[in-house]
Amino acid sequence: MNLCVIGSGYVGLTAAAALASRGHRVVCVDKDAHKVRSLRQGAVPFYEPGVQEYVARGLRTGSLRFTTELAHGVADADLVFITVGTPADDDGRADLTAVDQVVEGLIEHGPPPKIVVVKSTVPVGTGDGLESRLRRRTGLTWHVVSNPEFLREGSALTDYLHPDRIVIGAASPDAGERVRQLYADFHRPILMVDRRTAELIKYVANGFLAVRISLINEISDFCEQVGVDVREISEGIGLDHRIGPHFLRAGLGYGGSCFPKDVAALISQFREHGARPRILRAAQRVNAKRRRRFLQLVRESVPQLEGATVAVWGLSFKPDTDDLRHAPSLDIVPALQEKGARVRVYDPAVGAAAAEVFPGVYVAASPIDAAVGASAVLVLTEWSEFRHVDLAHVKQVMARPVVIDGRRMFSPDEVHKSGLEYRAPGRGGLPRPAPFPSRAHAPSYPQRSD
Repeated sequence: MNLCVIGSGYVGLTAAAALASRGHRVVCVDKDAHKVRSLRQGAVPFYEPGVQEYVARGLRTGSLRFTTELAHGVADADLVFITVGTPADDDGRADLTAVDQVVEGLIEHGPPPKIVVVKSTVPVGTGDGLESRLRRRTGLTWHVVSNPEFLREGSALTDYLHPDRIVIGAASPDAGERVRQLYADFHRPILMVDRRTAELIKYVANGFLAVRISLINEISDFCEQVGVDVREISEGIGLDHRIGPHFLRAGLGYGGSCFPKDVAALISQFREHGARPRILRAAQRVNAKRRRRFLQLVRESVPQLEGATVAVWGLSFKPDTDDLRHAPSLDIVPALQEKGARVRVYDPAVGAAAAEVFPGVYVAASPIDAAVGASAVLVLTEWSEFRHVDLAHVKQVMARPVVIDGRRMFSPDEVHKSGLEYRAPGRGGLPRPAPFPSRAHAPSYPQRSD
C-alpha cells in the first residue's frame, strides 16, 4: 500500500520504518524541518534499538521518504496514520492539540477522502468527533479507524513487527477491513471492535499494568516491615499462571512517556463521565511515593550526604532508551544535590547530554568511573551493561562500599561476595528475622466441605 504517517516521534518513526520494511511505500510527514533534514540523512533523533538501521534500509530502497509537506504525504496514500503526541495537560486530560492540527491540515489541503488511522492515544469518543468534523467540513465521506499502539520503549520495533495482538476499531466494516489487510502478513491475533472500544483498550492496558506495578511496590513496603524479601514473593505469585511473572519487580515505580500520562488521562475520563477511579488514583499515589521511599533508603545508608560523593548508575526511565520523561533520576539526582552530595552519573544512552539535564553533576565515562570515591552506588536503571561490571573493582574504588539497587537487578549474594553492602526496596540485603518458634501442638482447623 501507499501509506502516509504523520509524526516522526517514537510511535510514528517506528511505524514508518517497520511498515516500509514490509514492502509498503511510506511517506513520513513532520512539521519540524530540521528533524526532517536529519531523517533524510538517516539520523534518528532518539535512541531505540534497530530503528536507525530500519530507517537507513528504507531510505536506501526508496520505500521510506520524509517531508514537511502534508499535501505531498497524503496525496496518493491509501491510509493516513496519525501518530502525534497527546501529552497530559495540567488537569491530567490528554492534550489533543497536535491531533487537531493534523485534522485541520487534512481539511485545508483538501485531498480526496481517506481512511485515517489514529495510532495516537486519544480519549474515548475522539474518533467519533474527528470523523464527524472531517465529513462536515469537507462534505466528503471520510473514515476514521482506531488502531492503538502497544509499543514498549526499548523494544518498540520488535513490538510493532511481532505484536501480542492488533486492535482495529471502526464504524465502517469496509474501512476496518482495509486496515486489517495491512496486517494480513503479520500472522498475529487481530481483534476487530468498534472505535470506542479500541480507544479504551489502550488506556485500560496501561492502567492495568500501572496498578500491577503499584501493588507490588506497596507489597514491597510491607515486606520490609515483616522481614520478607519481596523478590521471593514476586517469584512465588508469578508462577501462578493466572498472575504470571511480568511487571512484578518492586523498585522505583513506573515512569516514561505512557503510563503516567495514560493513567492521568483515564482518571480524567472517569471524572468527566461521573465515575470514581478509586484504584487508579491509589496507583498514582503509591507510585508518587516510590522515589521518596528510595531517598529514605539512601539516607539510612549514607546518613551524612552533605559533602559525600554518590554514584548514580542509569538515568533513563528504563533500559534501551534515552527517554528521561518521568524518570526517577529527575527527582532523585536533584534531591541528592540539595542535600549537598556530589553526584557522579553514568548512562550508556543519555551520555554527555546528562550535563544539560542535571547541572552540576560529573558525567562519568563508565560505571567504574562513576563509582570512584563514592559513599554509595545507586542503581536507577537496569541496563544490562551493569550486570557485567566487576563488582570487586567497584569496591576498590569506592570510599564506602554500599550498593543501593532501586531496580533489584543484582542478587544480594553476588554483591556480598564482592565485599559490598547491598540495600534494595523490599528488604533486599537485610538479615532475615529469626524463624517463628515451633508449637508443640499445632492448631486444628475444621475441614472444608468444598
